[in-house]
Formats: sequence, C-alpha cells, structure tokens
Amino acid sequence: MHLHSLTFKNFRRLKDARIDFAHDLTIFVGANNSGKTSATHAIELFLSGGKDKFTVHDFSAGCWADFESFPAEGAADAKVEFPAISLDVWM
Repeated sequence: MHLHSLTFKNFRRLKDARIDFAHDLTIFVGANNSGKTSATHAIELFLSGGKDKFTVHDFSAGCWADFESFPAEGAADAKVEFPAISLDVWM
C-alpha cells in the first residue's frame, strides 16, 4: 500500500493544501511559518482519534470571518454552514 497524498482544509496555515508523497521518501522542506509543523500536527491530531483535542485556534485565519458572521442563537431562518477542519487521505 502506498500513501499517495494528504489534503488539508482549514487547519492553521493550511487553508487548502495538498501534500503528494513520493514512492520512496518524502521530506517536508520550506520556509519558517509555511505550514510544515501544522501539517505534522494535523496528522497527529487526526490519527489520535480525539476530536476534543482540536481547539478554535486550530482553524485557519480565513475561517474567522465565517465565525463572526455566524448567526446568533435562535436565528431559525439562517442557513449558514460552519467551517470544518478536514484531512483527506489518498492511498
């Protein structure tokens, strides 16, 4: 079995990012604050199976506008989709 790629959505610096893996060796290389640690931390959080380990601070900065526009409790007419953090694994 070969891990082909990972796709992250809304996790810290990874608003919409994809990592493709080579068949033999893959190394994360990049500038400081580019998302290397975010990617490895997201993998750790998803593999640990604990949804309670995610916090509001794990959402990417692009999600904050959605949070601020989210309707107050009791607004029955509003149909707003709350942002979600996701990781797609392709094998």
